[in-house]
Amino acid sequence: LIRLAQDGSRLTGKMGEAYILTRLGEGIAGKYWKLIELSGKPVPKLEREPYVLLDVEGGRLSGFGGCNRLGETVELDEMTSLIRFAQIVSTRMV
Repeated sequence: LIRLAQDGSRLTGKMGEAYILTRLGEGIAGKYWKLIELSGKPVPKLEREPYVLLDVEGGRLSGFGGCNRLGETVELDEMTSLIRFAQIVSTRMV
């Protein structure tokens, strides 16, 4: 995975290489993905941390954004590393 700038361009310079993630294990599904940085800044310690879980067999993505829950339908092609998201739903806490 390569992190891109907000305009969609690839990050360059000394820090550009720091934003390239390599595969450590098999696949991305069934793992707990925790948000640790947002817009280049560390995420502050929260009572409940933001996360995403990808369930390929069930075709679902679920998560928590720090206040609201989210869920969506997903299709994953692990051979090409493409993920298609559809039917995104979220709670709306005020």
